[in-house]
Amino acid sequence: MFLEAKHYSTPCRLEVVRNAHGVIHDVNENFVHPAGSRPRRRYQYVYALFSASGFTCPAQDFGLAQQISLVDLSSVSFGWLKGPIAEAATHLYELRNQHLIRSFR
Repeated sequence: MFLEAKHYSTPCRLEVVRNAHGVIHDVNENFVHPAGSRPRRRYQYVYALFSASGFTCPAQDFGLAQQISLVDLSSVSFGWLKGPIAEAATHLYELRNQHLIRSFR
């Protein structure tokens, strides 16, 4: 399973979900094994996208059609989780600035 989390101030748009579809499609279709070796077990990977601010309607429609799990953390039921996520993100951002890191990869 591939997991991705977004913490935008606005709902995740269609482009974000399309990117998730592209990644999982590439991974699932790109199966190779060395010449002369027995084929290995093949897995079918899935994708789950978490958003602290929800998803736009087009993003939801596309995610449903492409079987990408969309988890909307903006609802009240995930309130207990958003605080620790915000703290972790703030801490990572501070460390990034402290160590002059331009991006996380």
